Amino acid sequence: GGWTFAAELLPQAVQQNGGPIRINDVDYDFGSPADGRLNNVESDGQVIELPTGTYDELSILATAHNGDVQKDATLAYNDGTTVQVPLRFTDWAVSPKFGEEIAIDMPYRHNGGGDTSPRVMIFTQRISLAAGKQPDTLTLPVDPKLHVFAVSGVREEAAPPCEQPVRSDEFDDTELLDNCHWTVRRPDET
Repeated sequence: GGWTFAAELLPQAVQQNGGPIRINDVDYDFGSPADGRLNNVESDGQVIELPTGTYDELSILATAHNGDVQKDATLAYNDGTTVQVPLRFTDWAVSPKFGEEIAIDMPYRHNGGGDTSPRVMIFTQRISLAAGKQPDTLTLPVDPKLHVFAVSGVREEAAPPCEQPVRSDEFDDTELLDNCHWTVRRPDET
């Protein structure tokens, strides 16, 4: 009994067996939506081992049901330090309230009788990490309203270098303003 997301409305790449998917510029591993498969966790204090590496943020693919969730999770770094981080997710049938991005938007959901309203959503929420530290685990709060589908590490990519034409002697390398702009050494004589 109860309601479920409509598997046929998931992105095509994960409809059959789950797998890798890119949502809101982040790569996730989405669990299989097949009947009876466990593809999310109902938050009950689980400890999630995080991907090895140094990241700028964690991105959480999750939603809430029967009301919003506003709880703290415990983030542990590999140096032994811990910090409380907010997990704020809006109810799946309401537009995002806590800065989440809509990841998957479905015009209906299923129950025992078939398709039913209202529109429901899965969201992404980012959590900033301490610079240069490697996250180790994320301990979820105890709140069965929160459903977590995936957690990914995010690195902000550096801006690509500018395409520059060959510089002439009009440019002074000692007055480099940034990767793309130099000051002119001598005034234009024309």
